[in-house]
Amino acid sequence: MTLRWDDATLLARALAPGPLPIRAIRPSPCSQACPAGVNVKAYVSLIAQGRYSKALEVVRERCPLPGICGRICHHPCETACRRGELDQPVAIRALKRFIADIELDVADPPAAVLPERPERVAVIGAGPAGLTAAYDLARAGFPVTVFESEPEPGGMLRYGIADYRLPPEVLDHEIDVLCRTGIEIRTGCRIGRELGLVELLDRGYSAVLFAVGAQRGRKLDLGAASESPNIQDALAFLRRVNRGDRRPLSGRVVVIGGGSTAIEAARTAARLGARSVEIVYRRHWQEMPASAEEVEQARAEGVGLRYLKAPVRALVEDGELRGLECLDVALGEPDASGRRRPISIPGTEATIDADLVLLAVGQEADLGFLPEPVRERLTGGDRLTADPASLMTGLHGVFAAGDVVTGPATVIDAIAAGHRAAESIERFLSTGSAGPGGGTAGDRTAAREPAAEYGLPEAPPAPAPRLRPATERSVAGREFAETELAFSPELARAEAQRCLRCGPCAECRICVPACGRRHLWLQVPGGDSEPAALQLLRAPSATTVALEGDLATAGRLLDGVAPHDVELIPARVRVTEELCRGCARCVDVCGFEAISVLDPDDPESRVRIDAAACRGCNLCLAACPTGAATPDLPPPRPADLVPPVEQPGAGPVVLVACRQRADELGPRVERSGPGLVPVWLRCAGEATAGMLLELHERGARKVVVAGCAGDRCRYRRGAPMAAVAAARAQTLLRLLGIDEHRIVTDGSAGDPPVDLDAVLLGDPRRLSSTPGVGE
Repeated sequence: MTLRWDDATLLARALAPGPLPIRAIRPSPCSQACPAGVNVKAYVSLIAQGRYSKALEVVRERCPLPGICGRICHHPCETACRRGELDQPVAIRALKRFIADIELDVADPPAAVLPERPERVAVIGAGPAGLTAAYDLARAGFPVTVFESEPEPGGMLRYGIADYRLPPEVLDHEIDVLCRTGIEIRTGCRIGRELGLVELLDRGYSAVLFAVGAQRGRKLDLGAASESPNIQDALAFLRRVNRGDRRPLSGRVVVIGGGSTAIEAARTAARLGARSVEIVYRRHWQEMPASAEEVEQARAEGVGLRYLKAPVRALVEDGELRGLECLDVALGEPDASGRRRPISIPGTEATIDADLVLLAVGQEADLGFLPEPVRERLTGGDRLTADPASLMTGLHGVFAAGDVVTGPATVIDAIAAGHRAAESIERFLSTGSAGPGGGTAGDRTAAREPAAEYGLPEAPPAPAPRLRPATERSVAGREFAETELAFSPELARAEAQRCLRCGPCAECRICVPACGRRHLWLQVPGGDSEPAALQLLRAPSATTVALEGDLATAGRLLDGVAPHDVELIPARVRVTEELCRGCARCVDVCGFEAISVLDPDDPESRVRIDAAACRGCNLCLAACPTGAATPDLPPPRPADLVPPVEQPGAGPVVLVACRQRADELGPRVERSGPGLVPVWLRCAGEATAGMLLELHERGARKVVVAGCAGDRCRYRRGAPMAAVAAARAQTLLRLLGIDEHRIVTDGSAGDPPVDLDAVLLGDPRRLSSTPGVGE
């Protein structure tokens, strides 16, 4: 293989001609917190621009049920939102619901043309995990049949969540969208009765996924009266109501439990006319599994809450339930859940009046449909046992995912489990194995580095109050109408604009159609069972490598670089007034309202660019007919600061540092004279491998990347990002036969310490190196 530097040549054999897929190397904190890996920052950015259909496309890449999650998700993304450090988090869940609801009013898009695979897959259970897995597999080309025991699909989404939170028409619409991929759903078909597991496999299904959820409530011993008809499972109660049985309640209702099911049952009982509704919970309210938002909504609707109470027995008189005897509780040491263990206090008995008690003390899977020999092989207690990585059970080709494996979780957790199951099944059907040693499922939702947090204004943005959608109170005759409404377009855009766009780029994808020069694809042949893969080396065109010969060797270029990642670095734009004609074409294409004409009434007026609003998408560069718009990287061109020299390595030492360190390093830079050239960045993390290589190519004797400025740095993540960039650049130098230590960090970025004073002052004993030649 021959490697050579060539300013005019891109990776000709591997340059991708079409739009590039975008996946941020370092996701924003909100995206990192999402179990399903939804690119939150991207879709919020698109909403801020009014590009709602594109925003929905981004959501559906990882969340096939956006209208559902936009209503009932417990939104861990909002907990991680950095806007909350200033005032309040962005209303991310409500924004997702907004774009999903828009789709309800438009015509159905045409069905996508999908690949075709011969292997058939059966999914047992049409809840969120099963539907997600079926959707992913159908998009991959596999014929998928979903078997559901209930009359309608949806699982606990339909039968465990009341209509005032999740209207059935929303659920029906979301499932219809999934079915456009070719998914077949057979309802009223209970495996083990209408169709046996062995029979299912004999029908030619190459893989089976169990995603039956945990739809049966646990029992609680309340003494001799435990079997009273007025002591009911809260899940069974909700299922009956959601099926249409809304007979009014007139007595006193007590709900035992502290999770979402307890809150749901209590609010439903209140809507059915109960005289009073109380929730009894054995811990503090801060330790309730239900979210604080759910608790506040229940309180607002008149539901009472009693904490630190442990139910002991039900009290019955003349065959009728009269009350619930409880003991006070003290909290001891934390248990396996991390919460303090409740300890009943003898002698503190008290009675709570009750005509109906609803038990919401936990859920479990109903596995009675499995034949006894199969159940013994697949189960561990009340759950199915599956390999934690591949999700395959003890039967070859039989997988399990979701609540039936983990126990009760949230809807977004179930969606994440569905993605992982589909990945494993696809791998199994393609290779015959779900992965060595149990597989490597979960690649798309694997933990990644924390997001970059640089590129924000020097001063924090002005406080902006969180906007909230309108709500409606429950009224007679419309008790089960939806209470929380959607954002208006104006409020949605305003709320989305509160987003801080954590990281170097808004990920709005507006740049994709115009991009074709700043990213290089490298095609690496696969192994015996893996197809060839396109991998990416991010570098400017002045530092590209032309490859000839065996491309397999080129895979070494990406040692330590995650495959399929595109590092998104914005290149903001400046205008050269002498070239600008004021045609305003750039104004028309700017999606961020960053460009304006100085005087619209003057035909000779020029345009100006608001640097704070510019997101670096470069669409205006493509639109400008005179070349007046040019990229303005910070600094515009670091390599231009280094005068080219004839002999490699004969130039100055180049210091790449955050400008927060200018006051610290500036005096040493002045003492060094022309032998040292500083390149000040807004953050050390903005240094890319391509930038460092370009500085080296211009003849820098050594390139030193200085890390963060300690306590003065607001972001504190630039140093490790700079270390990654330096490591990538060093890898390429090593492959070219050049001393990789020509590019170093000062130790604050994770490398072995370098004497920064010696480097900056030009001590030849510390800077000796022999230039290499790449051939």
